[in-house]
Amino acid sequence: MKFKFKLETVKKHRKILKDLAQKEFEIARIAVDQKLAQINMMYEAIDNARVMADEMHGEENVKSAPFLQIEDFILGQNVRIQVARLEVRELMAVLEEKQEILLEKVKDHKVLEKLEEKKFGEFKKELNRKQQVQADDMSIMRFRRNKENV
Repeated sequence: MKFKFKLETVKKHRKILKDLAQKEFEIARIAVDQKLAQINMMYEAIDNARVMADEMHGEENVKSAPFLQIEDFILGQNVRIQVARLEVRELMAVLEEKQEILLEKVKDHKVLEKLEEKKFGEFKKELNRKQQVQADDMSIMRFRRNKENV
């Protein structure tokens, strides 16, 4: 006698849904990580521009135009950073939604796994009970046969 879980197709379907939710969550997480890396690169560009301005400051015969360009670049980068931060907030909101969906799908799948384990345990108990009844019947039959032979 073999164990067959009646809700196996539902369990497989929920596993597929869980896997898709996991994939969507990972995609959203990667998008957030990429945007954060982009912001870090913008900060590094600002730092490099400041270093360049410091190096030019030490030189003689430097006109103010390069300093103005560097200052404009830094101001522009700060604006881009603010926009990128807003985008990160939006991406993080999406990430949280995907995480909630993923947790829901994981719970749904886990419920069916627990139910399958419970049903398998019941199946094993019933199988053991049947085997015990069969063994008892065989013992009774042997006892009767031995009694008749005596």
